[in-house]
Amino acid sequence: MQVPPATYELTVSASGFATQKQSHVVLMVSTPATIDISMRVAGTASVVEVIDTTPMVNTQDASLGHAFNGDQIAKPAL
Repeated sequence: MQVPPATYELTVSASGFATQKQSHVVLMVSTPATIDISMRVAGTASVVEVIDTTPMVNTQDASLGHAFNGDQIAKPAL
């Protein structure tokens, strides 16, 4: 394939690789052109999903709970 002589911007892309661009690619009449492009492996993305669960302590109201007396609070747990 022949391309008209001019100044081009070359963009190279492939699955699994980062897109590479090279500006100011000059093509001239009857002059072969070789352009070396280094392809870099594309970075991977990680998705972390955090699921919130119902708390084990009721912080909304006193509808669910236990009453403690002073002796139970003062006595150390075993």
